[in-house]
Amino acid sequence: MRRDDDRWDALARSAVDRGAVGEALKQVFAALRAGEWCLIRAEARRQGLAADRVFCEEIAQRVALELWQALSSGRFDEINNPGGFIRILVRRTISDLRKKDRRLELSLQADEGPLVDLPDPVANLEDRTAFAEVLRECLEAQSPSDRQVLWSHVVSPSAADAARELGIPAGTFYVRLLRTRGRLKNCLEGKGYTGEEQRHGRS
Repeated sequence: MRRDDDRWDALARSAVDRGAVGEALKQVFAALRAGEWCLIRAEARRQGLAADRVFCEEIAQRVALELWQALSSGRFDEINNPGGFIRILVRRTISDLRKKDRRLELSLQADEGPLVDLPDPVANLEDRTAFAEVLRECLEAQSPSDRQVLWSHVVSPSAADAARELGIPAGTFYVRLLRTRGRLKNCLEGKGYTGEEQRHGRS
């Protein structure tokens, strides 16, 4: 643990040089990623959360932003233990996200309707085979974890159930679902399926 603290202190103190802030933040982010996100995963487990790669990346980005704000405001110069400060940022960021996810989960439980619904772009088309092929291509363009989020949303009774099934916070599931469906929608629109066909038919 002492060696780990020294490593974090060295990384954090390198950020004191204002001219190297960007590089220092990259180093901190890389250090957070080291060991398969061991620091973030350990803290998440301590708080009773599962932490997949997407969750860890989100936490690391938020920590980097907090660190940048501390550097910009000059607060970082007053910190005696920079390594401990980064650990505190990780702990606080996960805790804040956990509280936010809990509030969102309660909200989702109160409203079990669909989070986001894409229009059926082939509702009035006879040729659904062509659309099925396009949809398959767009789905394959998503990462395996994003496809899993979409599938869980389809088969689970609610978003909260889907999040529990995947072992991730409800808020994280919600954000990933919105992003994935947005990318899927953009892919379909890029291939000519905009949803207008639902009302007018495809030309």
